[in-house]
Amino acid sequence: MLLQYIIDRINQDMSEDRAGDSLFDGRGENIVANVEILTKLCEMYHFIPRVSIDEILVWKKDYLKVFDRVTHLSKINSEYHVKLRAERRVIIERTFDRLLSVITGLQKDIWEL
Repeated sequence: MLLQYIIDRINQDMSEDRAGDSLFDGRGENIVANVEILTKLCEMYHFIPRVSIDEILVWKKDYLKVFDRVTHLSKINSEYHVKLRAERRVIIERTFDRLLSVITGLQKDIWEL
């Protein structure tokens, strides 16, 4: 039930982010945080959530697309801020990739039983 709630929150926040540039009003950070929480729960308790690999790949692609669009529009372009945005993008990518990796590993373990 908790896993489904988290997935529903991610889907809701993603649909709102796709419609605009709301990554920086809190929802964007909630998405990444919820992906991380989902990853940890799956990893710790060996749960496979009811979300497909393809759907997670769409989350990742869409999130990064909005992130790139919003950060590209930023008027703060000091070397520090450009570097910070690039580092943040890598962290976001890795967060989604960890979820994909955990779920793929759990699915593989089940098939090997």
